[in-house]
Amino acid sequence: MVEPTVLQDRQVALATAQVSLAGDDRLDSDDDRSEALADRAALVVKARWLLLLIMTLYGGAAAAIYAWGGMRELLLQHMWEPIAALGAAVFYNAALHFGISRRLPLHSLVQAQLVADLVLISTVVHFSGGAVSWFWVAYLLVTLEAAVVLDRRRDAWLVVVLAALMHGAVLSANYNAVLPAVAMPLVGVSKQGPLAQTLLVWSWTLASNVAVAVIGGLLMDRLRHRERDLAVAAVTDPQTGLHNRMYFDRRLANEFQRCQANGRQLALLRMDLEPFKAYCDQVGYTAGERLLGQFAGILRTSARKVGQTASGQEFDALCHLGGAEFAVILPELAGDQAEPAGSRSQHENAALQLAERIQSRAERFLADHGGLVIRFGVASLGERADSPQAMVRRAHKAITLAKEDADAVVPTFG
Repeated sequence: MVEPTVLQDRQVALATAQVSLAGDDRLDSDDDRSEALADRAALVVKARWLLLLIMTLYGGAAAAIYAWGGMRELLLQHMWEPIAALGAAVFYNAALHFGISRRLPLHSLVQAQLVADLVLISTVVHFSGGAVSWFWVAYLLVTLEAAVVLDRRRDAWLVVVLAALMHGAVLSANYNAVLPAVAMPLVGVSKQGPLAQTLLVWSWTLASNVAVAVIGGLLMDRLRHRERDLAVAAVTDPQTGLHNRMYFDRRLANEFQRCQANGRQLALLRMDLEPFKAYCDQVGYTAGERLLGQFAGILRTSARKVGQTASGQEFDALCHLGGAEFAVILPELAGDQAEPAGSRSQHENAALQLAERIQSRAERFLADHGGLVIRFGVASLGERADSPQAMVRRAHKAITLAKEDADAVVPTFG
């Protein structure tokens, strides 16, 4: 059984990770946001197909009622309006479905689809009686869709405002006879209905949209918060609160590609505590886990700011790879092309300075815990490392060479 103190240490580590990873834009990259938007948009498309099926079944039932009531001629006169509206909805929902599958620019596509929804609903409201139309409720569906699909709550509120403006324009045009309201069969429409009735219908539609926007926004905020928590937990090592191995592999690959693309430099600092296994055999693995958490705190105070700074400066990614192995990714370091061959480059010197800070701050702490030492290994982006895996192998080889030299407690480079 895990001791309560260890559980408390892990809870503290996870809480620290929530703070330290909050500014990590790699957890919320453009690719991740686009993927999340695509998933939500695909879900909305499926819901819209179901809604269109329900509307089609409703239309068939309504046509049967008209025919059964002896109004076949009236039915044929007004058949084209619902068919045209249904056809338009099917067409651009299919276009949205196609755009999602082809990974077209989703933000613009979703925004255009929401505007098209509002235009179609406003048209249907006009052709179904204006102030007495049954179809104002469709505005609520668009508001709910906006709350689900759009990332920012203010964007959903813009949809509410746009819906209110469109609905108000239709009702105003009907009231002032600019666009005479079209009466639905069995529903009487006065060309000059009471102004109070028009205002009540519009305000009720607006209030309903506001309510749906508030409820949908609160639900989606809670859902996105939980998604964020899960995303942080998935890349966090519970022992130390640092990034885990999965994050390390993904981040190193991303930084490697970015640095190769823009000509920047990248350094990888790996370190291993020795002899950690012997220490755990002596004092127990519970104490060993606690030591790893304390050493992670030393790494945090030694590295550059963990999280995206206001100026956009890159940060060091602190990772626990397992056991007593740690790694720090130092991205976006400016390289110096004028340095002579065989000398350490600027990005290697930055890794050396970090290793020296860690060594100086951890030396007394490790001496008090069984005389542990840190073995360092560094790899940098260059001709010798043509892949992230090659950088990892070179840094690991440097640590292996350092372990062969019992006196090599200072940073050792690959």
